[in-house]
Amino acid sequence: GRIIPLIAKALKISFINFESKRVVMDGASAIIKRTLNTVRKRAIANCLCEGGALVGAFFFLFLLLGTILGGLFSYLPEARTAFYVISFFGLFYIIVKMLLIPLFSLLRDERIALLIEKAYPLNDSLITSVQLIKDSASPERASLFSEGLVSLQIADTAERVQSSEF
Repeated sequence: GRIIPLIAKALKISFINFESKRVVMDGASAIIKRTLNTVRKRAIANCLCEGGALVGAFFFLFLLLGTILGGLFSYLPEARTAFYVISFFGLFYIIVKMLLIPLFSLLRDERIALLIEKAYPLNDSLITSVQLIKDSASPERASLFSEGLVSLQIADTAERVQSSEF
């Protein structure tokens, strides 16, 4: 007669522990994601400023070269065409290489976490937590890890991130 209430009590305690771990992990995940989004916005703004300045500088360089070589272009129309083609592809290359590729790399949480880890020594806990959050969203990947250890790692990282100024 006493075994059934004990089993029920044990199941209830383990269910409460599971739910409290899930609540802690969700709150900590939200803190980490909020921090990543804040840093991502700043990094995108910096990338746009730097890339835009570089594109503008090359545009004016090509414009200046075109003005200087304008007399040559009046005698050689093929040279003008070649200059325009080279200028167009040069600007296109600069836009892709210096602006678009860095911008697209900043869209990934892992890249932002690595940028933060590079600037602030968190002993790889942020990148680990970001990967664990990503893996815990997938049921097949989540079953490979201990939920308790994952929630502790994420909660510890959230605490460290929250106490840091980014």
